Amino acid sequence: MKILNQQIFENKEAAALPGLMESGGLPALVSGLSGIHRVNLAAALYEKLELPMFVVCPDDSAAESFSRDLESMLGRPVNTLYSRDFTFYPSLAASREAEQKRLYVLNALRCGESPVTVATVSALMQRAIPPQTLGKATFTVKDGEPCPPEELEAALLRCGYTRCEQVEGAGQFARRGGILDFFSPSEHEPVRIEFWGDDIDSMAHFEISSQRRTEHMDECVILPATEALLSLAEGGIPALCGEIEKFALNYSKRRSSETASTLAANMRADAERLSQGILISDADRYLPMIYPMACAADYIPPDAFVFLDQPNHCAEKLRDYEKQLGADIAELQRRGLIAAGADSFRLGTDKFFKTLPEWPVYMADSFTTGRCPVAPKTLTSISAKQLPSYGGNAQAAADDVETYLKQEYRVVVLAGDERRAKVLQELFGKKNIPAIIYTELKKLPEPGRCSIAIGAISAGIEYPALRLAILTDSQ
Repeated sequence: MKILNQQIFENKEAAALPGLMESGGLPALVSGLSGIHRVNLAAALYEKLELPMFVVCPDDSAAESFSRDLESMLGRPVNTLYSRDFTFYPSLAASREAEQKRLYVLNALRCGESPVTVATVSALMQRAIPPQTLGKATFTVKDGEPCPPEELEAALLRCGYTRCEQVEGAGQFARRGGILDFFSPSEHEPVRIEFWGDDIDSMAHFEISSQRRTEHMDECVILPATEALLSLAEGGIPALCGEIEKFALNYSKRRSSETASTLAANMRADAERLSQGILISDADRYLPMIYPMACAADYIPPDAFVFLDQPNHCAEKLRDYEKQLGADIAELQRRGLIAAGADSFRLGTDKFFKTLPEWPVYMADSFTTGRCPVAPKTLTSISAKQLPSYGGNAQAAADDVETYLKQEYRVVVLAGDERRAKVLQELFGKKNIPAIIYTELKKLPEPGRCSIAIGAISAGIEYPALRLAILTDSQ
């Protein structure tokens, strides 16, 4: 796919884009691009600039689609960062799956192990565990090294893991004598450690259903199971309890309303439970007391460039998120369940967009409409067409290929696998369209010729100025 990625820079309107970083022409806004063309531009910039890339999308659906196409175009995995639901209400069975996936991506960014990351704009503005705190809460165990099981068990509890009889999901651990099972968000399967005294005798993944060991492990990175780690507050849990009680006392003195009394009583009850070693499931309410303010934007690599997809739509979604979070927090305050305001749980919209130009920023959209949330220094438009879906009608696709070839277009058809590529080749043969199958496309066909390559993207691409059409059998 690399040969196809770089074709976008053959358009004269796009040729100067990679050089804008050196010439001081950023932020830049590129219009005229549909979703698939924006991914094509991002992939081309990543390969050309050879820098970490951080893509910002308006919402979950856009981020998921962008990530999927970007993986196809780059031929490498892409980490996707989503927002999570804060746990503001007590729950015995709160799902932390989204939170743990988020922790995995944040840690990969912290360690410089996520060269290509796609994030939703709300995921970036949402309050997050600070990078330095995540570093303190993350540790590695290695096969053959001393690691007393009691100490590992205590470390898992400090990192928010839940003790259970049998591990079934991330964030859980179980111990049976000299065997300790746990499921770190960094792993695709739970891990079983067998101890010989205080030394690790063996370490391996195992299947949850059969409990059978699978692959051996030399080491394992253990990530925290939650972002609200009460034990990591300055001074630990005793100091946090003191802060909670102090706030409850001062608040009840300053205000005499029923809401103030309810909040003070709830906070005193939480402090009492914590002092007795009982963890609270809705600890997100105390995030402002546990850590200094941080958000996921603090994890963007300093040497990265930012690709802002649909900037105006991003701004709309950010304001929507800000409004919804504000309403949720106001309701919690009315019920006496939370002390902090909404601004303690997110970065403001204006501040977020003022922060982005700390990195080189490329922006892309279908149209140039209204005021852009990040003022561009360079404006350009690329002529591009997204090809329509064929609705399973391969004959219609073959007819289009024939039309393109008559116009001396270079045509590339992407097939999901070799079997499908051969089916397409046979179909084209019946229309007297010669097409060679390439497992890896290293050069484009000549004008008026067609090639079939293994690959898949969500929609077809046409660059009229280049007389180039890329079709995909997923259409």
